[in-house]
Amino acid sequence: MNKPNMAWMISASFLLLTACSKQEPDIKQPQTTEAKPAEHSRLDQLKLDAIKQMYAETQKVESGNDTLPRYSTDRFKAILEMTKQFPGEICGYNSDVIMMSQAPDYTKMNFSYSLNQQGQVVANLGRESIVYELVCSANSCLVDDVIFPEYGNRLSSDIQKECGELAQYHQEQQAAQEQPHYQFSYHIESQNMSFGNQSTTIYTLVISSESDNPVELNKISVNRGNCPVHIIGDQNNILQFGQNFKLRLHCDGVDVKEVRLLVDKDKEFVMKSRY
Repeated sequence: MNKPNMAWMISASFLLLTACSKQEPDIKQPQTTEAKPAEHSRLDQLKLDAIKQMYAETQKVESGNDTLPRYSTDRFKAILEMTKQFPGEICGYNSDVIMMSQAPDYTKMNFSYSLNQQGQVVANLGRESIVYELVCSANSCLVDDVIFPEYGNRLSSDIQKECGELAQYHQEQQAAQEQPHYQFSYHIESQNMSFGNQSTTIYTLVISSESDNPVELNKISVNRGNCPVHIIGDQNNILQFGQNFKLRLHCDGVDVKEVRLLVDKDKEFVMKSRY
């Protein structure tokens, strides 16, 4: 009596195990196919909402250049700030950048918004379009760059190039103002001298300082060394304003074309002949 029952129980158990093994893949498969599209859709909507809200606020305040930094990442915001470092001077852009106009009409803002294949938001402004590259967190998206498809350039690159050049110019101007201002002039004196039955003309180079501060003369070259000179007597090589330094020329004074001075160790000052 027990043998048939045992066989039936084994058969039933085998059938149950087989059924369970067939159902297990059907339970796991849907978990990996539905989550990603929903996540992408949510992020895309966050991007679109951020740009729509930025333009809506721009219409209220009537200034896209004021609105854009408030919707930007810290990195992009710092780049936008570069345009303000020299008040009264323009670099990077000179119009309402997100409206792409110097005199935009804020009453007409029925723009359309879409996503391109790169996941960037394209704002269609009518005749022109502008592309926004965004960085998103869990619940918000911020602008990290602005791209002008018609010209193929990025706003961040334009600002860094133009404002960087302007900053370098100001640094050079500041450095020039901080350096001592050198000013010299020269003239040549001549004197006829007789030695027995012979006479000769002696030429003296007179260098005058017109610099406000004391200047040290370290080296003097005439005609790039082609006209030898020697210092007359014992002279102070640190000149105050209006003081002179004299050298004897071993060439004809009318042939002097250039006087080159090395002052304050490493600064060069060149004077050309006026004739």
